[in-house]
Amino acid sequence: MSEVGQFRRANSQAVLLFNRTASKATMRIEWENLGIYAAAGVRDLWLRRDLGVLTREYVADVPAHGVVMLRVVPHYQKLELSGIGEDERPL
Repeated sequence: MSEVGQFRRANSQAVLLFNRTASKATMRIEWENLGIYAAAGVRDLWLRRDLGVLTREYVADVPAHGVVMLRVVPHYQKLELSGIGEDERPL
């Protein structure tokens, strides 16, 4: 069983991809399902790596019993993904 969790913040969303199965799973999240109708900047929060601006979706191979945690920022907001300001602490 795979699940997607979503947590909204003022200018971004945290998205968690949970793979509860005993084997690797390819998981997909479409921006429309998050209420985003534009390209979005994506950052892998656990790897501390910006993944770039993606147009419609994010696809990942999530290991067995693994989790991928992302920060998704609609591109039209032009927020710096890697910079964390005083009013923006890690999730």
